[in-house]
Amino acid sequence: MPSCSHPVHRSFARSPNPSLTRGVSSEPSLLQALALGRYGLVAINVAYSLNSNYDAYDSYYMTSATLKALALSAAAPRFRRQGGAWQLCLESIADLRHALELDDALWVANSAPVATLAVDPVFLSWLDQDGDGRIREDAVREAIRWFLDHLQAEPLGRPGDTTLAFEAIRPEGPESAHLHAAARKVARRFGNAGAQTVSLDQVRQIMRQVEQGGLDRPGLVRPEAAASDGVRQLIEDVLGTLASSGANPPPSAITIEQLEQFLVDTRDFLGWLDESQLPDSQTRTPLMPLGAATMPAFDLFAKLTPRLDPYFTLCDAVRFNLARANKSAPATESGSPPDWNDPNAVREQMERAPVAWPTPDGKLNFETAINPLCRETLEAFRREVLEPLLGGPVFQLDAAQWQQVKRTFAPHVEWRSRQPATPASRIPAERLRRYLGQPELADRVRALIADSHGTAFDLENLRRLEKLLLFQAYLLRLTNSFVNFSDLYHPEHRALFEMGTLVMDGRRFTFSVKVVDRALHARFSNASNMFVLYAEIIGDRGTILYEVAVPVTGGVKGTLQADKWGTFIDCNGRMLNAHIVQTVENPVSLREAIAAPFKRLGGALMARFGEKTAEQEKKLETLTTQTIVGAVPPASQAGQRTGTPILANPGGILAGGGIAIAALGSSLAFITSTLSRLDWTTILASLLGAAAAVIVPVALVAMVKLAGRDLSCMLEGSGWGINARMALTRTLAGTFTRRPTPLFVALKAHTRRRLWWLLLVVALALGAGALILWNEWVPGSR
Repeated sequence: MPSCSHPVHRSFARSPNPSLTRGVSSEPSLLQALALGRYGLVAINVAYSLNSNYDAYDSYYMTSATLKALALSAAAPRFRRQGGAWQLCLESIADLRHALELDDALWVANSAPVATLAVDPVFLSWLDQDGDGRIREDAVREAIRWFLDHLQAEPLGRPGDTTLAFEAIRPEGPESAHLHAAARKVARRFGNAGAQTVSLDQVRQIMRQVEQGGLDRPGLVRPEAAASDGVRQLIEDVLGTLASSGANPPPSAITIEQLEQFLVDTRDFLGWLDESQLPDSQTRTPLMPLGAATMPAFDLFAKLTPRLDPYFTLCDAVRFNLARANKSAPATESGSPPDWNDPNAVREQMERAPVAWPTPDGKLNFETAINPLCRETLEAFRREVLEPLLGGPVFQLDAAQWQQVKRTFAPHVEWRSRQPATPASRIPAERLRRYLGQPELADRVRALIADSHGTAFDLENLRRLEKLLLFQAYLLRLTNSFVNFSDLYHPEHRALFEMGTLVMDGRRFTFSVKVVDRALHARFSNASNMFVLYAEIIGDRGTILYEVAVPVTGGVKGTLQADKWGTFIDCNGRMLNAHIVQTVENPVSLREAIAAPFKRLGGALMARFGEKTAEQEKKLETLTTQTIVGAVPPASQAGQRTGTPILANPGGILAGGGIAIAALGSSLAFITSTLSRLDWTTILASLLGAAAAVIVPVALVAMVKLAGRDLSCMLEGSGWGINARMALTRTLAGTFTRRPTPLFVALKAHTRRRLWWLLLVVALALGAGALILWNEWVPGSR
């Protein structure tokens, strides 16, 4: 369109904020004027002649030459009459800006459910930013603005293409530098630094590699990003310490702060652990009284201390007669003896009992009865702790020896109390020492985290590049699905809301829309004046994928009914099963509507004829029974008539048959004589008049309904917001429902014409022959 500095275009430009007005303008828009041609010129001139500002009228006045020049301009919007309304044509990327200038109310659709659009889900997510499952007209406008800011018009940018030329990216766009950098990087990644194009598949492949490589977020690194096992193990160990904190869900990547804290904790833990190291010249120290065996020995000591301390206390109590031995064992929590028939209660009591029965001498004899739950641990304690510390075989342990053992382990107990509280202590010390002894491992992790900032920034650029490629491929088609439905009216194109083709009853139904709520959709289908099929689309293993509504726009109803099966070919070419679950009855064609009354009349006549036939069969059966089968003799005469034949009166049969034939002949004679008294033109006129009395009103009603078939109801039932009615044209009806005719397709065009002429001649000859026979055979017809 010419520059907006022209006064005409300033006046007719769409308001940048239509919410500030009531939506009614006293001035016709340029798009409306160009759509109406000379009538638009008259409207513009009349509007401005009524304007009180006559000076403005002089400057805005448009001549027919001006209007014609604008209409012929390559930048001027073009309109096409489709579905009974003038609609804006959008055939190229440059045309998209006209959609921005078109008033909201002139868009055919202003909103659509995401679920009804068969297109790339990532593309739809860019338009459904709020995630409510619907795409509104304002979101489409915003997408067009972003797209036009970043992509050149044809021939550089090609709508419908998933390959983008580098030169098609606008150099002055707000994100153009990032888009160019991302495109060049993708080309280099595929080993072609001199490439001038990039494809959607290439971009997505790189995006998957970046995301799986663990560098998809700035400042974070996952184990997958590690190039060596040592670096990977370090990252996993850091993650292990973070997972022990109870975070839900557990983290999958680490930050530089978490790495540094892990290293600090590791140094503290290893520094504490190094205090237990034995000097080269010593095998034992106060901290490690048993040398290298101190650690497992202390574990036994710590495990038995809670049992041995109470034991020696109980021995003191028994020795000073402070309590009876049979009363010294701890009771259950309830204070009552355990249930000896309950193994769990008995075991609980044994766990609370001392290691052995206390004795007055205060000694623990390892050869006497020991609590079975403590026997194995106590034996290991005697062998691995007591005998090395006490310097010989130990058969019993007294209180003094026990105190000596406790004093021996006192430094180790104090050292243990200073153990740093860090999850790093769960990691083997050898691995922790390797992390500190090989600082290059941590340096590599730091480098990966630093690289993640640049890599994540590149990933965001890749997402922008993917967005631009998706918009180039689908935005024009989506905009057409909102502005004009041109793909729907084109016999060779598919609109984005079309689901596929239903093959059934020898026909192909090429238009179908997805149904979310069948009951709601059926209410709109009743108002559409179309015969509609509702089919479940079934995939592998009987899984119902979705439901579709399919209008039947040509031919006759035929055998189309609920529970009928067919096949469905979706827009991706997949062959699926289709099961009809519901139909909405409306006239399919004028032929079927006209034939319907006669079919009903024929059905009623056939039913009446069937009733009469049944009556006559019953009478004949009764007559035959009475005539052929004689009366049954009384019991007193049965012996006298045993030789009498069953066919007692054969003449009755002949008489009955003769009567029936005579009745039929008289009926035919009456009909023939009645018709013979009438002129054939009178008969023909009567028949035609009766037929016209039926056909004319039926045809008128059917024509009104067929002319009012509305495609917009099909989409409104699926949740679309529609501004304009979309009439089903005759051409479109033939496109939506087709019956293949292989014989006629195989014949050449002139052969088909000859065949039609031949059929016409045969029909005329048959009519003439029938008329001659009528005049010759029917008396009085001449």
